[in-house]
Amino acid sequence: MTNPANKPRRHFLGRTGAGTALLALAPGVKLVDLALAKDEDEPASDETRWGLLVDADRCTTGCRACVSACEEEHALAKTSRTQLDPQWIRKVELVDESNDRSL
Repeated sequence: MTNPANKPRRHFLGRTGAGTALLALAPGVKLVDLALAKDEDEPASDETRWGLLVDADRCTTGCRACVSACEEEHALAKTSRTQLDPQWIRKVELVDESNDRSL
């Protein structure tokens, strides 16, 4: 029948085969992404919307370093009417008015 000493060898060969298959398929996945990518001159669409949630509890009070860095990276200009300024990122601090707790 089967030799129990062959069991570790089988596991090793199985894992090696799975790893090799993964490495063989990974470049193909990247090529599919490249094939589906849009040209640089093609305008953006609203079909896909992206969002990012950051745990602001880890930030110090009043820190806006990530917001400033984003505004600089995307060359967002400030206007005299701040409510109309474009925003890629914003930091919102909420306060529960019933007990003055920050959320």
